[in-house]
Amino acid sequence: VNKREICEKGGIAAIICAMQTHTLCRGVQEQGCLALWSLASRTPPPPSVRVKEGEGVGEEENRRAEEARRKETEKEKEEIHARNKLSMAKNGRGIEVLVEAVRVHSETVVVVERACRALTQLSHSSPENAYKICSEDGLPAICKAMQHHSGNSHVLEQAIAALKNVFSSVNQVPKGAKRELTSAHVGNCVTNTLNAMRRHPSNVAMQRQACSALGNMALNSKWANGLMESKGAVQTVVASMLACMEDDQVQGRACQTLFVLTADKANLGCMRGLNTKEQGATRPCHAMIRALGRHPRNVQVVKMAINTVIALSDTEKSIWKDLVNRCGFRSTLEEANKSPVEVWGSKEAAVDIEKLWGKLMQKLG
Repeated sequence: VNKREICEKGGIAAIICAMQTHTLCRGVQEQGCLALWSLASRTPPPPSVRVKEGEGVGEEENRRAEEARRKETEKEKEEIHARNKLSMAKNGRGIEVLVEAVRVHSETVVVVERACRALTQLSHSSPENAYKICSEDGLPAICKAMQHHSGNSHVLEQAIAALKNVFSSVNQVPKGAKRELTSAHVGNCVTNTLNAMRRHPSNVAMQRQACSALGNMALNSKWANGLMESKGAVQTVVASMLACMEDDQVQGRACQTLFVLTADKANLGCMRGLNTKEQGATRPCHAMIRALGRHPRNVQVVKMAINTVIALSDTEKSIWKDLVNRCGFRSTLEEANKSPVEVWGSKEAAVDIEKLWGKLMQKLG
């Protein structure tokens, strides 16, 4: 309710005006970025109020009532969230002040972190906002801040999350809009993301964002995919998988990124070359199979790992077949004594995975 009232009474415009008026004041920028981030972000619904015992309402009825209240609250908050995002992005003023805050106060941890959080929210599933961030030179501003805070993995996590969302949406900008993405800007984004991954291998949350960001860059920028091979993206993603072996989100996002990279001939050749040159665990083939064996119930891991193995297994099929057989993927599922639908959560996922597995077995002979 407070968020709706702030928007309706011109609060967002007042915050933006204050940030524009006091561009050089770090305190105003810190609090302004915090306010815009809070107004643009989704907040969890309040706890449901349970009906007290003895009121004659059964457990099932109580559960249904709770679910109905939760959905109603979530719908209302989603509407407020969307309205606030629209108000902030109107005429680009909200995005403009946030990018300016990052640019002017690139050495200030709090400003950069909060501004990047707000930009992440604004660019989520919004091609128009992603385009506006690019047109306001948001990418070089974020990259400059990443260089200033290369030793702070928490700031890097928020900066990379913003890049991830921008590249996820920017390929869908309205027809006729000029895409403000130059090869230099994309190259800096790729370089800074990879540097962050190499410097902070143990920060799982940052590795998750970085793997997704690289995948989005490669998928939605004609320059990025071509840059990945020369900048060692494959080796860095595989290293991330090795460092965060037990985290299924890192594994799933990394597998997806490697699969996206196989669409480029240079990256595909790089992966195949690494499978013969590298030793043991650092090989992409070992990373894929290891993820498949350790996380057989994670749909993203399974689908992306199998797809990538299919793309890479044109050569040395006997080695691939041995690795696949030894990873224990099928035996783990059989030991679980559950149907494929129970294991993967839906009939659609189960059917897709069974088809992919059949395709892989057919290819390996």
